[in-house]
Amino acid sequence: MGQKLSQVVNESTDKQKEGLKFLCKMIVSKLKSFEHELLNPPSNSHMVRIGTVVDKVEDIHINASTNSDKLSDEINKTLDSLFSGDTATALKMALSTTVKTFLGRSEAGELTFRDYHIYLQENALVRLDVMLYKYNFTSENVLHSVNTVNAYLFYKSIINHEEVSRDLMIYEITRFVRNYMKGTALTRNSKLNEQKINEEVTQCLQRLHSIYKLFDHDNNIKIEAKC
Repeated sequence: MGQKLSQVVNESTDKQKEGLKFLCKMIVSKLKSFEHELLNPPSNSHMVRIGTVVDKVEDIHINASTNSDKLSDEINKTLDSLFSGDTATALKMALSTTVKTFLGRSEAGELTFRDYHIYLQENALVRLDVMLYKYNFTSENVLHSVNTVNAYLFYKSIINHEEVSRDLMIYEITRFVRNYMKGTALTRNSKLNEQKINEEVTQCLQRLHSIYKLFDHDNNIKIEAKC
């Protein structure tokens, strides 16, 4: 995978440091711009809006080769730190192909990849935003024997369900359940069943509905803690 950008800067000559620091500032600016767009979406956006941020992971790495397998492994470890069990497996399955394809691209210059997924975790709708940034140099040994710089940013937030239409919620829950059950089927070496997917979607929606009703001001429901 290579080294972290800050480590390479410390080991470089003064001339190399100047170029690397400029590159670092440019990448950080890209990540900040993406973060700003996430937190300030356009008013006419029909996507599920980002909610309360509960976790954020970002890092920048320099590669001395185009081998992206180790970086893919690190991204998977990051996903494991944000999610657990079959949910992490499902998320990695949903992202693995596109991430590997992106990291393996060799066109010169800068490349970006953005994606988001909605998941159900701890009885809440969770949104995970992903940004990958890649810069391929036109020739080797430009900066400290570096030919590729990679950066990634993960944003995990809790969605306000009241801002999501029913149709969009059904779509996102179905997508979540399908990926989740794909991961489960893969680990158990079994086939995916469409009927079971629909049944699981119904159960998820019913569970969310029953929880949301507890906070519905139109219902005189008293919430009691039971030991």
